[in-house]
Amino acid sequence: MGYRSYFETFTVAVGSCTLAIQNKVFNDDLGFTLWEKVAKDLSAVSLVSPAEFSEFTVYVVDKTLAGCIQVINGSVYCTPEDITSGAYREALVRLAMGFSEPWKGVGLAGYIFGEALDEAFLRSYYSEAEDLDALSLFAAYFIDAFATEEELNIAKQTAVSLTTYIIENYGIEQFLAENGQSHKQGWLTALGVEREYADPYAGCFDGYRYSVTKEYPLVVTTKRNDVFFIKPVTHDTGGYGYQSDFYTGSDFDTPQYVMSFLYKAEADIQAVLNGIAKEAPAYLQTVLDNYEEPISVYCGKSKSFAWPDQRKIEIADGKTFVHETVHLLFPYRVSYSAAIWKYETIPHYLELLFTDIGDEDRAETYKLLTEDNWVEAYYGDDPQVRDHLEELTEYYALVKKIYSAYTGMPETPDDVDLITFYRSCGDAELYQYAVEGITLFRSTPLAELYPYAVVSGSGNELTESELHSFREFLVMKYSLSNYIGFCLDELSFEDAFGMSYSEAKEAWTAYVCAFVNDIR
Repeated sequence: MGYRSYFETFTVAVGSCTLAIQNKVFNDDLGFTLWEKVAKDLSAVSLVSPAEFSEFTVYVVDKTLAGCIQVINGSVYCTPEDITSGAYREALVRLAMGFSEPWKGVGLAGYIFGEALDEAFLRSYYSEAEDLDALSLFAAYFIDAFATEEELNIAKQTAVSLTTYIIENYGIEQFLAENGQSHKQGWLTALGVEREYADPYAGCFDGYRYSVTKEYPLVVTTKRNDVFFIKPVTHDTGGYGYQSDFYTGSDFDTPQYVMSFLYKAEADIQAVLNGIAKEAPAYLQTVLDNYEEPISVYCGKSKSFAWPDQRKIEIADGKTFVHETVHLLFPYRVSYSAAIWKYETIPHYLELLFTDIGDEDRAETYKLLTEDNWVEAYYGDDPQVRDHLEELTEYYALVKKIYSAYTGMPETPDDVDLITFYRSCGDAELYQYAVEGITLFRSTPLAELYPYAVVSGSGNELTESELHSFREFLVMKYSLSNYIGFCLDELSFEDAFGMSYSEAKEAWTAYVCAFVNDIR
C-alpha cells in the first residue's frame, strides 16, 4: 500500500508542480508559506535551466514512512520542516528536471542554492585516497545506511563541484544531456589532482532509477524494470541452522559492495543466458520467456529463497543471486516435491558453468587438493570432527585420487575445476556408501532436508554431493541440452536420457564404483 492509501490532502497545482499537504498538518498560513517557498525555489531552478519541468508532486506529511525525505516515482514525500529548511531541494530539483541519478539533483541544487564548497578538502581527499570509487557518484554514496559520514560529505561535495565545473565550462545544456562521465577526468585535473580516473562500471547503471522505503534505504529499478530492495545485513555465525557456515559476516553494507553486486547481477544472468544459447539453443526461447517478466529482489535477508510464481527472490548475500534467479528461469511445472533434486541442482550447475561465482572457493579447494595436512588444519578445532580426522583424511584422499584421474591436479588455484571437484566428492561419497558401507561422512539426502519431498522413484533420496556426480554422469553421457530440457520439464527423464530414473541410477552407481575401483 502506498501513501495515497493512508491520508487525504489539500492540493494546489500550478504548471507541472502539484503541492499536496496532508489534512492533519494543513492550515491556511502553512499552506501559503509552503507554496510560496516551493514556487520561489522552482523559480530559482528555472533561471538556471532552460528545460521544461517534468510533472511531479510534493507531498507534505507530518512524518514520512521511511523517516526521511522519500522520492518515489514522480513524487517527493517530506515534512513542512524539510521545505522551510531547504532540505527537500535536492529531491525537488531531481524531480523537476527528471533526473534518474540522485547525484545530479544534489549537484544542481547545490549549484543553484549556493552549497559551500571546500575544494582544498576535495583535492586532498582525491590525491590521497586509496581508490577513486567515490567519484562514481553512485546512489549508495548519498545514503547513510551504506556510506560513512566522510563518504557522504565527499559525495555531496563532489556532486556540487563537478556540476559547477560542467556548467561553467560547457554549459547547462551539456550537464542536462550527459551523465558526467566524460568530464570527471577534466574535473580532477582542474582540481589539481594528478591521477587517472577509470570507472569500471561506466554506463552500467544508465537508466536505473532510485528510491527508498521504510525497510530498504535503497530501492533500485533497472532498465528491464527488475526492482532490487537493498539493505545492509550482518549475519551471526550459527544463527541460520544448516546455512550457518555459508552466511557469515556483513553484506550489502558499502557503496562498493552494492555497485559490484548490481553489475554482476546483470552480467552473470546474461552469461547464463549466453551459455544456454550456445549449449542448448533449442531451449533458449523457453528460458527467455521465463525471464521476460520483471523480478523483485529483496537483498539482505537471513536466508535465500525463490518464489517463481510471484516473480520474487530473497537473498542473504550477493553470491546467491544467480542461484535464486535461475530458479525463476527454470520454474517447476510438475510437482515440486517429486523433483526437488533437479530444480535444486540446475542453478548451482549453471552458475559454476557460466559465471565466476566459484572464484572465492578455488583457493581453499586448491589447498585441499594439494596440501597433505589440510584436513587437520581446517577441521582440527571442530569438536564434532576431531575424533574422526583419520577417517575424514581417508575420504579426502579418495576425493583427490578421483579428481586427479578426471582432470589432473591443479598447478594454481585458477586451475581448479569446481564442477569436477564436486563430482569427485559425490563419487567418493557414493563409493564409500554403496561399496564400503561407510555413512560417517555421507551428507544429508534431500528428502531429509525437505520433509515434503517424494522419495520413491526420484533423485530426492540422493545427497547434494551425490547429485553433483549423478548430474555430471547424465550430462557427459548424453548432453547439457538434454539435461536443460529435462529441468525445464520440456523432456521427460526417459526422453532426455533414454532410460528410466531407476535404470540411470543403477548405471551411474555401477560406473562410479567401477571407476573408483580402477584408480584405487
